[in-house]
Amino acid sequence: MKISNRVYLYFICFLGLANFGNSQQSSLSSLAYKDKYRINPAYAGMEGTLMGSAVYRNQWQNLSGHPQGIDVSVHFPVYQWGSAFGMLLGQDELGLERHLFIKPSFHKVSRINDLLFTAGIQAEFNWISFSSESARTPEGNYQGQNLDHKDPAISNQAGSIGLIDIGLSVYLTWHRFQGGLSVEKLLQSKNGSQPFPWSNKRCIKAIGSTEFDWLNLKFQAQVLLYSDFIKVQTDLFSGFEYNGSIFGGIHFRGYDGNSLESLGLSLGFSLSKNIQVAYCHEFYIGPIPVNYIAGNQEIGFFYNFGKAFGLGKPPRIIHSPRYSD
Repeated sequence: MKISNRVYLYFICFLGLANFGNSQQSSLSSLAYKDKYRINPAYAGMEGTLMGSAVYRNQWQNLSGHPQGIDVSVHFPVYQWGSAFGMLLGQDELGLERHLFIKPSFHKVSRINDLLFTAGIQAEFNWISFSSESARTPEGNYQGQNLDHKDPAISNQAGSIGLIDIGLSVYLTWHRFQGGLSVEKLLQSKNGSQPFPWSNKRCIKAIGSTEFDWLNLKFQAQVLLYSDFIKVQTDLFSGFEYNGSIFGGIHFRGYDGNSLESLGLSLGFSLSKNIQVAYCHEFYIGPIPVNYIAGNQEIGFFYNFGKAFGLGKPPRIIHSPRYSD
């Protein structure tokens, strides 16, 4: 078998068999160090202010039907209730699939001396659509108006479903250390109707980070673990921030001791007092030839309100007549 055919079959197996519901269901992100809410919903409110982000990711861009997605998030504390709210919404495309999702979350915030702890729930509303029209198989017939893949694993039909699921998460900060644990698609909601059976796949994410200051520099180290309870993927990050306006770092992603995925570099800067932009390019280092895969790119915009949010309406100010002039 030629190398191009091996790559093609690998791509079909990994991305194209959406009608069996076995595709990647948890989005990756290299810029999670700028807004950890996108990885762990319990991070909502940890900044003490309103935070927002918009991130676009393009992965394995030389492959037709490669993974790509965009998401927008916002989260903030509500001090009167000792809680925090957040919302993540977006779209992922992968092979013959398209996922639209909305994920609102609510978390309770507690403080014990220097320990800040949050725990709560995230709802997941997912719409998954599938169309095999763009698929191509070696034995398929695509002459004129014909569309016959001649492959029983790939349906000639299109379909869509909607699923509701939930996730649970916790997060804590203590001095220079912080970390959290989240479980997505806890109910493993599923749809058994034809031609598009689908089953959500439970996923767990663990994140931990620390940072320290030196002169005008802030250094950060972060470890992120993804697992579907079968395999574990590790994402390592080591970065810096200079004077609060220029930042970046090195990313390393792998699956286990026998598999590596990518090595990345990110760089960002402040556009204004409240807005930052960041870009990351990942160089693929896995077993498939780079010219068939190419790298991954990710760009994000991050907004920080910059002051306490959700403190309620301030009390009415009563001016003293003595100072009325």
